[in-house]
Amino acid sequence: MKTPKQYELQDGIIYYIETARRDVRSDTSICITAYEGTAEFLAIPSQIDNKTVTAIAKKAFWGNRYLQHIVLPDTLDFVGSWAFSACYMLRDITLPYNEINFEKQIFHKSEKLNDIFISDSIMEKDKALPKLLAMAVTALEAEYLLNPIQAGSDNWYQNLDSKILTVLNESEESALKNLVYCAEEDMGAKQETCLKKLAYKKSGIAFMRLIYSNKIAGVMKKKLTDFLLKRTKGCKDESAWEFVKESRCMGLQYCDKLFEINGINEENINEILDDLGEDNVELKAYLLKKWQGRGQDVDIWESLEFK
Repeated sequence: MKTPKQYELQDGIIYYIETARRDVRSDTSICITAYEGTAEFLAIPSQIDNKTVTAIAKKAFWGNRYLQHIVLPDTLDFVGSWAFSACYMLRDITLPYNEINFEKQIFHKSEKLNDIFISDSIMEKDKALPKLLAMAVTALEAEYLLNPIQAGSDNWYQNLDSKILTVLNESEESALKNLVYCAEEDMGAKQETCLKKLAYKKSGIAFMRLIYSNKIAGVMKKKLTDFLLKRTKGCKDESAWEFVKESRCMGLQYCDKLFEINGINEENINEILDDLGEDNVELKAYLLKKWQGRGQDVDIWESLEFK
């Protein structure tokens, strides 16, 4: 393997190699193999040493703990497996409007990734797309949806919703089959944690698709609504409500959606407010205000204490 060369930036170093290519741009192009640095924002150059940057190698940015915003060059056509995996602070990335060959698990364990932008006017027309693209490669683990050319099309949304239903219908047994068991005394706790994480993930997916509902079919909307209503407060499975309660950043938005689909109602409102206690005053106050705005009489203001 070739010894990587270095391209120095203000807050880091890009490592790269020259690779032989047979395309219209040049006989030789650049493959980025690694990055070291503390930058929060990185725009990867389209040229290094007067040669075109066309590829990002496997694990090139793996484990970076500083990058939050990345812009990929419009010359890119290949991204290797795990290229941006375990980038724990990564919040958004901008892709070129190109046909790009993405390998597997590009953003595995980059769980703060909220937006994947495409450098094209399609983003101006479809405000839901950045969120749904990010969800596709994190919660859904569907790299095949990471297609800048197809993203936002009717077919792309149909494939997205098909994958969502597949994940929501995944059985507990299927989720546990890949679990690596530890000592026998820890097995039960490990399984319980796995299943709780799966339930939260499913609720988050359903909420996100209902909130960012561009091109959603009526049948799909009903399936997602029914899924959440079977998991709200008062049901045998309360994972949708628990997800709302634990989602500090998006909790109010999820709460609005649960209100909209009648997942918060006369039968469970008092139980929900009691469940919040004094640990989530903001959400509790928001719920009370929203509930009273519906013209309901709830004599429980005395239970709300502001510290």
